[in-house]
Amino acid sequence: MSLPDTDGAHSIDSPSVDPQKEGLLPRMRSRIRRVLAFASIALLAQSAALLLLAETVRRRRRNEETIRRLVQRINLVREEEQLHLARELHDNLGQRLSLLSIRLGTLRNLRSSSDPVFGDLEALGRELDDLISEVHKLSHSMHSSRREILGLEGALRELCKDVSLRGRIEAVFQVKEDLGEVSPSVSLCFYRIAQEALNNVLKHSGASRAELVLNRAKEQLAMQVIDDGVGFHPGMVSHGLGLTSIRERILSANGSLSVVSSPGEGTTISIQAPAQDCKDRGSEEAGVDAV
Repeated sequence: MSLPDTDGAHSIDSPSVDPQKEGLLPRMRSRIRRVLAFASIALLAQSAALLLLAETVRRRRRNEETIRRLVQRINLVREEEQLHLARELHDNLGQRLSLLSIRLGTLRNLRSSSDPVFGDLEALGRELDDLISEVHKLSHSMHSSRREILGLEGALRELCKDVSLRGRIEAVFQVKEDLGEVSPSVSLCFYRIAQEALNNVLKHSGASRAELVLNRAKEQLAMQVIDDGVGFHPGMVSHGLGLTSIRERILSANGSLSVVSSPGEGTTISIQAPAQDCKDRGSEEAGVDAV
């Protein structure tokens, strides 16, 4: 016969542990570590991609700025060469043609009006005078003195008058807003583009009327050249009709170009650029006159 436990202590059985539950926590920890590792890798890859994208954007901007400055330099050299040619035409060729005209007039005066050669000399004199006039016009169109004297608005107004006087089309000029201050480089850019665009209208459009509209909205200067000519498919002549020259010039001014046209519907060429070139603006802020 067994005796009861006299010290009053009770025996407590320890709870049994499920082996499957006992391994669950380590597995969860391992899974979380893997998820965190994958997330870290993905985050690093995303960060690397963003850095690469940012560097690509920076390089592209630097390249665009390099190209813009290069085109600006090319246009400057082109302008200097045009100035040199304009002076040569006016001072050299123009003067020589004028002297030739005087000598031809003297020779004509030595002949009697009944002399058969007299009529030929008179016709030759008229052709020579026309040639002198054309050389004079060409030298003035290549020289930017008109723009420097009259300003952009006045120069464009005179340009439209000259085009209308040729008798082939009517060229109308409009200014919608006060232009305010415009950098010399931007002013020259717009003037040359207007010359090129109106020359395109005369040569290719078959138009009877062209309209040149100049406008300013805050810091942006805008210009449109609109004609009622035959039009064209812009994609088919994107590198022709002087558009390449216009595109290069507006790029040098950090601007944009838009061409809207279709067969039989005329053409609208629109350009827009900051009225103050960054280089000129920096010079003005530093108290230095822009060149």
